[in-house]
Amino acid sequence: MNVYGLIILIALVTEFLVNLAGDRLNLKSLSPDLPEEFVGIYDDEKYARSQAYTRETTRTRMIQSVVSLSVTLVFWLLGGFTWLDEFARGLEQGPIVTGLSFMMILMVGLKLLGLPFQLWSTFVTEERFGFNRMTARTFWMDQ
Repeated sequence: MNVYGLIILIALVTEFLVNLAGDRLNLKSLSPDLPEEFVGIYDDEKYARSQAYTRETTRTRMIQSVVSLSVTLVFWLLGGFTWLDEFARGLEQGPIVTGLSFMMILMVGLKLLGLPFQLWSTFVTEERFGFNRMTARTFWMDQ
């Protein structure tokens, strides 16, 4: 691995660790008890429910981050970016179309990687907390 690859690797892992630490600190600071400042202004039950929702969505986001970083690193270390570059260049459509093809394939891959998490968030988490108004048909149409 060259120096640029090492810098990118360090940046990816550092960003992941900083976000993970922030999420853990945020989860640690959540409390279902209504702060004194909000007594009489905000409903106890709604506040506890908002804290539970935040807890659930944060945990899901943390799992998604682990999966995303893991897949990215495996793809990279197994030569996936090189293979994808060779594939895009093999289309022989010139530099602009080659670059756009490379990026489009990466974006589709990322979208597919995030799809299970979107499904979970929409049809499990949001359903559990009463926020989901979306049907399966509407979900797929949005995609």
